[in-house]
Amino acid sequence: MINPKIKICGISDIEILKQLIKLNLDYVGFIFYSKSPRFVDEVFLEKIQNIDFKETRPVCVYVNADEDLINLALEKSLKFSCNLSVTDKEKILTNTANYIEDNKSRFAQIITSESGLSLKDSLYE
Repeated sequence: MINPKIKICGISDIEILKQLIKLNLDYVGFIFYSKSPRFVDEVFLEKIQNIDFKETRPVCVYVNADEDLINLALEKSLKFSCNLSVTDKEKILTNTANYIEDNKSRFAQIITSESGLSLKDSLYE
């Protein structure tokens, strides 16, 4: 049997948020996109950081977000899940790929020392 999950998104009022948490929803969502009429900013994030979400999981929705805003949200609550746009996911994956490429010799040395593979094979891996 399928167990559907319930999410209310676009919460921008703290009192409404508190009432929704009392309903024991699965997720509540916050829109961090300035062009949305449901946009919330860093000030709102500061106000909700001490709220007890109980079993309700907060979810952040970003569109072409600034990395600083995403990091701020993650710092404020480890309970937050991030629904990133395709563009944001691409940026993160591209930055990760570039980091790995820029540091591949360091990673190869670690792989060699841990696995016993030759440095040439570690660079390939």
